[in-house]
Amino acid sequence: LEKLKQKQWIEKRGISDDSSLFSILLELREEVKSVEAQLVAAQGAYDRLTSPSSPDSVVVALENVRNLLYDITRDDSGPLFDKVEETHELLNAVETSLNKCARSIDGSSDSLISVLEKVMCTGISMEMIDGIIADWNSLARKHGISPYSLPNCHASLRDELDGNVEALNKLPEAEN
Repeated sequence: LEKLKQKQWIEKRGISDDSSLFSILLELREEVKSVEAQLVAAQGAYDRLTSPSSPDSVVVALENVRNLLYDITRDDSGPLFDKVEETHELLNAVETSLNKCARSIDGSSDSLISVLEKVMCTGISMEMIDGIIADWNSLARKHGISPYSLPNCHASLRDELDGNVEALNKLPEAEN
C-alpha cells in the first residue's frame, strides 16, 4: 500500500513495467489475497486447538485421552493409580499450554489473528481492487494499449486536449 501511495499517475519515460502503477496495484492485490489466506489459516489453527465440537480438535483429543485413562483403573491407590494420576497431571500441563497457545493465536490485541487483521485493514477490499483492475484493463483495451501504458496515454490525451502541439508526437510513445 505504501508503494501505491508514493506512486504518481504520470510516469517518467524509461521506467520499467515492474515499477509501474499498474504493477504495484497487482502486487497489492496479491498481498491482500495472501493476508486473507493467512487469516483463514490462523483461524483454522485456532479452531483445531479449541473447538469442542470438532472431532479433529486438540481439546477433543485431550478429553478422549483423559476418558481412556479413567478406564484403566478404578482403584484409588497403588502403583497403577499413581502412574495414571501422574499422566493426568501431565495432561493438565498440556491443557494449560494449549490454552496459552490458543490465546496467542486469538485472544488479545497482540494475538496472531489481531496482527493479521491490522495488516489487512487497508481500507480497500479485494472487490474494490478487482474492480479497479478490471476498469483499468477495460480502459486500456478501449485505447488498444497495454494497461501498463495507460498513464502515459492519459498524459498524451490530456496534452492534446490542452492544446499542446507536441501531444501528437507523444501519443505513439505512450502506446509502446
